[in-house]
Amino acid sequence: MIAYCWATGLIEFGEHLPEHAILVASGEAAQLRKVVSARARHGQGESRGCLLVPGVPEAADQAAKGDALGHWLAWCAQAPKGLRWGAMAAAPGHRDPLTKKAQVIAVVQAGGQIVVGDRPGIRRLLDSLGEEVPAWQTALTAAQAQLLKEKN
Repeated sequence: MIAYCWATGLIEFGEHLPEHAILVASGEAAQLRKVVSARARHGQGESRGCLLVPGVPEAADQAAKGDALGHWLAWCAQAPKGLRWGAMAAAPGHRDPLTKKAQVIAVVQAGGQIVVGDRPGIRRLLDSLGEEVPAWQTALTAAQAQLLKEKN
C-alpha cells in the first residue's frame, strides 16, 4: 500500500499513485496507516477526520509547501524500519529539497507556470511527456514516469 499527498497537504492511502499526487511512503498497510497517522497532523473544522502534511495547508506558496513537505518527510524517515519514504525524505534540512544534487533537476514556478530549469535533456524529457510538472515534484519523478511509460 502507499500513502500519498496532494498540493493541499491532504494525505490519502491507496494501491496506486494518482496523477499529480506526491508519494509519501509505501509499506505494509497496517503499519503504513499507523505510522503516517501518528506523524501527520489531524484536521480540525472542515478538514476534521483528514490527515494533513504539517505546514502545507497554510503555506503561502508552492516553494513553502515544498519546504514543509521536505522537512516532514525527513522527520518521518526516522520512523521505524519497514516503510519506504518519498524521494524528498533524504533532503538536508538547511536546503530546499528541490535543489538536492542527487535529483536530476528541480522544477521552478515562474509567472504562474511550472517550468523546468535550464538543462536541455530534462527540458526535452518533460516536453516529450506533454505535461506540466507540479512545483514540488522533481524531474526525477517525471523521468521515472517516462521509463514506466516506455516499458508498457
